[in-house]
Amino acid sequence: MMTSMPVMIAWMLWAAAQAAAGPVAKLPVPVAKEMAAAVVALNRVLGLESWPAQGVPSCLDRGGLEATAKDVSAEDTKKCADTALDGFPSWASRM
Repeated sequence: MMTSMPVMIAWMLWAAAQAAAGPVAKLPVPVAKEMAAAVVALNRVLGLESWPAQGVPSCLDRGGLEATAKDVSAEDTKKCADTALDGFPSWASRM
């Protein structure tokens, strides 16, 4: 019983902090749709998820079928991502 008391007190403090923070704000619908489109564009150009299986080429060179463990630098990834975000507003280029 003694060991569960600190856990219960910690949970009560956490619950009180969550209640004090208020509800999570929602984005306006156009902004939410644009952000979702930006994520899909990044996934496509970086070759994430199932896009390569659907025939969408990636702008990153990961080594091909024989060597799929080629290192990709952060700079190469950023350059590739920047090409996907060209059509999006300025907030996207700061990511």
